[in-house]
Amino acid sequence: MGKKKFSGLEISLIVLFCLVVIVACILVALLATGQPGLQDFSPDCPAVNVAERIDCIPDRVATKITDPNKKRFEVPHEYVEAFGGPAASNLKYKVDIIQNPFGITVMRMSSGTILFNTSIGPLQYADQYLQLSIKLPTGNIYGIGEHVHTQYRHDVNWRTWPIFTRDAFPNGGTHNLYGAHTFFLCLENNSGASFGVFLMNSNAMEFVLQPAPAATYRTTGGILDFYVFLGDTPEQVVREYVKLIGMPAMPSYWSLGFQLSRWNYTSLDELKVVVARNRAIGIPYEIQYTDIDYMEEKKDFTYDQEKFKDLPKFAVDLHDHGQKYIIILDPAIAISPLLNKTSYLTYERGMNKAVWVNESDGQTKLIGEVWPGRTVFPDYTNPECTNWWVEECKLFYDQVKYDGIWIIGADICGFFDNVTEELCRRWMQVGAFYPFCRNHNAENYAPQDPAVFGADSVLVRSSKNYLNIRYTLLPYLYTLFYKAHTQGDTVVRPLLHEFYSDDATWAIDRQFLWGPGLLITPVLDPGVETVTAYIPDAVWYDYETGRREVWRKQQAQMYLPADKLGLHLRGGYIFPIQQPANTTLYSRKNPMGLIIALDDKGQAAGDLFWDDGETRDTVETKNYVHYQFSVTNVTHVTGLKLELGKSYLLEWNQELNNNEKFNCHPSPNATQQNCEALNCIWKVTHVTGLKLELGKSYLLEWNQELNNNEKFNCHPSPNATQQNCEALNCIWKPVSTGNDPSCYYPSDYGYSVSQITYTSSGLSVNLNRNGNYANRAKDSTTPINILRLDVKYHENNMLQFKIYDYNNKRYEVPVPLNIPSSPTSTYENRLYEVAIQNNPFGIQIRRKSTGTVIWDSQVPGFTFSDMFIQISTRLPSEYVYGFGETEHTTFRRDMNWNTWGMFAKDQPPGLIGRPVMPPYWALGFQLCRYGYKNDIEISDLYEAMKAARIPYDVQYADIDYMDRQLDFTLSPNFTGLPALVDRMKKEGMRFIIILVWPDFPNVVVNESLDWDTQVQLYRAYAAFPDFFRNTTAQWWQREIREYHTNPNQPEKSVKFDGLWIDMNEPASFVHGAVEDCRNQELNNPPYMPRLESQSRGLNHKTLCMESEQFLPDGTPVRHYDVHNLYGWSHTKPTYDALQSTTNERGIVITRSTYPSSGKWAGHWLGDNTAAWDQLYKSIIGMMEFSLFGISYTGADICGFFNDAEYYMCARWMQLGAFYPFSRNHNTIGTKRQDPVAFDEQFENISRDVLNIRYTLLPYLYTLMYEAHVHGSTVVRPVLHEFVEDKKTWDVYKQFLWGPALLISPVLENATSVLAYIPNARWYDYYTEEYIGLKGQSYNLSAPLEHINLHIRGGYIIPWQDPANNTFYSRQNSMGLTVALDDNGFAQGQLYWDDGKSTDAYEQGAYLLETFNASQSVLEIKVLNNGYTDPNNLKFDEIKILGVVRGPLAVTVKQNGVTVPSLHNVNYDATKELLHITGLQLELGKPYSVDWSSQGSLVEDNEKFNCYPDSGASEENCTARGCIWQIYDANNKRYEVPVPLFLPSTPTSTEAGRLYEVTIKNNPFGIQIRRKSTGTIM
Repeated sequence: MGKKKFSGLEISLIVLFCLVVIVACILVALLATGQPGLQDFSPDCPAVNVAERIDCIPDRVATKITDPNKKRFEVPHEYVEAFGGPAASNLKYKVDIIQNPFGITVMRMSSGTILFNTSIGPLQYADQYLQLSIKLPTGNIYGIGEHVHTQYRHDVNWRTWPIFTRDAFPNGGTHNLYGAHTFFLCLENNSGASFGVFLMNSNAMEFVLQPAPAATYRTTGGILDFYVFLGDTPEQVVREYVKLIGMPAMPSYWSLGFQLSRWNYTSLDELKVVVARNRAIGIPYEIQYTDIDYMEEKKDFTYDQEKFKDLPKFAVDLHDHGQKYIIILDPAIAISPLLNKTSYLTYERGMNKAVWVNESDGQTKLIGEVWPGRTVFPDYTNPECTNWWVEECKLFYDQVKYDGIWIIGADICGFFDNVTEELCRRWMQVGAFYPFCRNHNAENYAPQDPAVFGADSVLVRSSKNYLNIRYTLLPYLYTLFYKAHTQGDTVVRPLLHEFYSDDATWAIDRQFLWGPGLLITPVLDPGVETVTAYIPDAVWYDYETGRREVWRKQQAQMYLPADKLGLHLRGGYIFPIQQPANTTLYSRKNPMGLIIALDDKGQAAGDLFWDDGETRDTVETKNYVHYQFSVTNVTHVTGLKLELGKSYLLEWNQELNNNEKFNCHPSPNATQQNCEALNCIWKVTHVTGLKLELGKSYLLEWNQELNNNEKFNCHPSPNATQQNCEALNCIWKPVSTGNDPSCYYPSDYGYSVSQITYTSSGLSVNLNRNGNYANRAKDSTTPINILRLDVKYHENNMLQFKIYDYNNKRYEVPVPLNIPSSPTSTYENRLYEVAIQNNPFGIQIRRKSTGTVIWDSQVPGFTFSDMFIQISTRLPSEYVYGFGETEHTTFRRDMNWNTWGMFAKDQPPGLIGRPVMPPYWALGFQLCRYGYKNDIEISDLYEAMKAARIPYDVQYADIDYMDRQLDFTLSPNFTGLPALVDRMKKEGMRFIIILVWPDFPNVVVNESLDWDTQVQLYRAYAAFPDFFRNTTAQWWQREIREYHTNPNQPEKSVKFDGLWIDMNEPASFVHGAVEDCRNQELNNPPYMPRLESQSRGLNHKTLCMESEQFLPDGTPVRHYDVHNLYGWSHTKPTYDALQSTTNERGIVITRSTYPSSGKWAGHWLGDNTAAWDQLYKSIIGMMEFSLFGISYTGADICGFFNDAEYYMCARWMQLGAFYPFSRNHNTIGTKRQDPVAFDEQFENISRDVLNIRYTLLPYLYTLMYEAHVHGSTVVRPVLHEFVEDKKTWDVYKQFLWGPALLISPVLENATSVLAYIPNARWYDYYTEEYIGLKGQSYNLSAPLEHINLHIRGGYIIPWQDPANNTFYSRQNSMGLTVALDDNGFAQGQLYWDDGKSTDAYEQGAYLLETFNASQSVLEIKVLNNGYTDPNNLKFDEIKILGVVRGPLAVTVKQNGVTVPSLHNVNYDATKELLHITGLQLELGKPYSVDWSSQGSLVEDNEKFNCYPDSGASEENCTARGCIWQIYDANNKRYEVPVPLFLPSTPTSTEAGRLYEVTIKNNPFGIQIRRKSTGTIM
């Protein structure tokens, strides 16, 4: 209820007057008595035998200081009585009395901690001033009231809190409020040890805190009567305290429902409208109040016979709807008669019984003034007053059937002031979890009941949702009240009461618990949708989705939009629930159920108290049922719901771990049926159809049958049997169809977490193997008992986790990674969150922005042994890409029980550093063949290619050029090769040689024999260089240098430009070694991955696994560990040797790769076959190597093995023209397949498509720069650009060059191709017209000579006129194709250097230009001008696609000044193509090109205000070069008056902004660009 308001001046005068009166009274008393104001009292402490001391109970001590010469007032508490029993034993404390000066100490026996020490300050004991100070062990102090505290843990920095009950505003400051509570709790340490202090004194007082830490009580009278309570936990201390003062009352069940009130319902009619509208919206709505408005002249036990004349009927109507009615009663009783001048009988009866508070004479009733005017005050300490009050309540109940009386309360949405919708909505959310849940406000303010905000408002929807949840959980809340009433437990519970061992919880006061199990995280600030919440160390489940959270013992960024608050169930608890209804009268009739939230051990417990909800003293009379629930030995069943009272079939869905990605059914009442109807996964085990009667005991058992998709293969080797499965401690259940495993891990197989250590940049975990499972037969596969997990948050978008045996050093991959020397991430900016799960151990990684769990390894089967390591993870979707190098038939992996082996091998296919920057010439077309007979054949091929004018940059020589395939030799058939290479290079060509293994000398190989026989008869022994060694790298570099520049025979120098390293898996023609291998277990390990020739061991076609190599630091390693690194170790020494030899960038092509190989080399996709299916598989391979960080990649065009068929080879030439590494290559014994090997038509097809490639090389080279510098992809899956379009997720027969060029090749013998056109504006590359298709598949025409290419609107592609090779093409004119998007924008860039120097980018020796087109202006800017091309290159042609109107003129400007330009303009209105030729825009200089549209074609809705400021006239408008039309510019324009939540000053930083802003000119415009993508928004 409210109070009378005074003005600020009135309040000031009243306070001043009171102070003057008080001071005057004190001075008069002192002068009259001659006494000092404070009379010190130093008590004598008589020696008392220890045995005679009376200690009440082992964990409670009472200390009472009184005046032995004068009886003083003591609080007459009905529950606190003098103790008269025997002394307690086994005390938890020791009390000592300190003499001179007097002091009391209380020490905890178990720790020796002094809890209570009064010797810190003097005891003051006078008639009206008593003071005692207490030294405390810590500053973790809670309690004391009633005040408005801004934090739960007290500030000990000299704070004073007055205690004296008063009708004051609860709006801040340290003001004393309505209640007086002198109890505080002190948490000693993270063991949970706590104690409480209670001063039994009811006088006006102060409680003072200071940093010592210490607390001081100062009171104005009474005695010092202290009680100290010791507990092992904070909750225990509270229990002891309430046992002393009396247990909390047991409320009626209905009083836990939602309640509505308001001061100043002006009439019953208005009240009925409020009730009707809130019933109509269907929210749970239990109780309606009336404030003093219902009374006649605000007199208790009356009602207004005019405005509220039908109040008795109104109460009956509420009851008829299952609702309750509560009235307010103020204690002050009016002394005036009623309106009709009749006696106010309540007052008269009180007078007759003398129940009023009297003045100091003890006779005269004290008269005050409250709401009804002059009043008296009942003396409730008088038993006769109690009788009178009860009788008055009964008499009024006979008139109006109320259900409760209101004498105190808390107000949802606030009492004073008008509330905003947002504030009230957020308050309704948190208020739904107040034990006393009432919305109430004052007169003269707008109504704030939920319905007033609109039936379909967010507030109503949100309130309805959370009140329904409240009503669902009322059985749980009611049970908590039972425990409070019988045991003294808290209902609303601070987090520290449950998680006291975690000091992060000690100061949390913006979250709270219901009991031990329900965590409530409200939004408490305006304009906020993301809350920093603390998630304590337990398993937690999102209440509304059932999802198991990844957060644990950490802060979390919780996304809580307008209609949400955080609500989480704690694992290990069982929650009784009931189907909600609008009131508890109906909800109590509904079916009940249980939510079982399992902990790490698969266990949970809970209970339910149930009675009729209304009858008094049911606990004392035992008229109730009390259920206890427990679940044990269940693993991974989460969110189990048992509903009682419904007749359904037993339903079961064993998707056991609740890690949903997104809530698929956010509406209430989700069921398995309507969930699966949405094609979603039902992941809550829901048991229905049970008929479990209240009051009876039951045992519920269930068998855990794993869903096949939740099984993890325990016997991945072939030929699993029940015997060898069970020998692995696994479960055997044969399957007859499909690839589901018959042998799978038990659900708790793995490791458990024993200790977690958190730091700001990561965490460490000790892992213990589950000892329930016996060791395996072989030590090499028996899991290691103790492991360590380290998680490092390296960067905001990258983390690392490493699991290792910290007791024994093991081999670790010696590949250096580009990670910061120390983590640079911050909690606020990390894109991820990590949680450690237990039983079995697992790691969960969640994307913060969406809550999606992207890695979840809490699945059975994690194994870590010497020779077998396995880790599995759940994935958030089935869209998985990558893993290699293996031949895949789709880009997206098939998740249906597929296994891919990874072990580098000479096998025909079927963080790592940014990709190498290839030389420009390496982007040209390349020719190779295994089987050139001599250098003349190569020379003839070269001349034929020149004659056919087919672009061509690089010629290879395969092993044919060597003598017996010996590296660094020259075959007698190739003695002319050095001169041929020199001649070709003079004509702009480049040459690459291969390096491999040898044959025996002077033999002719009979290739009709089988391979193993050929090896035995003809192949020479070979040694394998250990490229890890520094000495090997030095030797290798010398051999390469001397082959390039022969120091002894210069005429034999082969001036190669690149090196091709093959067979470096390493491949061997014998299995292991000539003399066989020595270590059977290493070459045929207990677990053999699913590799090619799996049955033949790891040494098949490679080295013995026990072979020894040495790392650069001299550490010996087994080939078993580093086999997959052989090609990687071979690559960098080769690249370094090439560059030091040629003094140019060069290129290395390697067959075997490992993460980071792309820093030094390109890769071809291996020895493929001339078959149609290899075309689309090559696209998959390129896209995968884009993921692997190797941009310079491609397949052997037209196939390596078998003869290439004409049409297939033609189509492959078209596709291969868009491989970054574009090489036609085949093997010995097959027909030629080079472009001049077929006919003129084939030559034309090859020439045309390669001319397109060469035209686009500036764009491709720029993409290579982007990959090298920024790590972006060159060959790009369509989904990378159109990830929002799910149809692109399965596209693998088309691909992009960067973001802008879509390639849709023909991959079968056909003349059309079904292509998917993503959702963008696309132009046909050839016709340069907009194709008018978006977001759909279309059958594109593709005659043999045509490959479909499309340019994406919004991008600018630089190009150059082609030539026979890049030496000449780089001298040609350049151009730009500007493809405008739907908004008329486009952007692009050009990277340019000399095309061959090493480290050109790193040394700044390059040119970087950006292009931006908008509003009919193309801006060319130079961002880096470190290179000047010697050919004086110019852009002489610009094509602008998508120009909807012809230009009035085209002007060229430099630095805003028009420059002369003799260009030609051609506009094709049909194609909407603007073609500008004859330009002279020099490379390396900034320009703007402006094409202004014809003014007559400007439509009204495309006109822009040229003179928006005042004073516009035709004269000054036209002076600006604008068109005059009359507008009223003199009137102030309307601006939207909606306040926005903007910072008072900008808080962004240049580094942190996600956007860039550019002001454009001629005409003015604003461009806002997303930094990460370059998209102009």
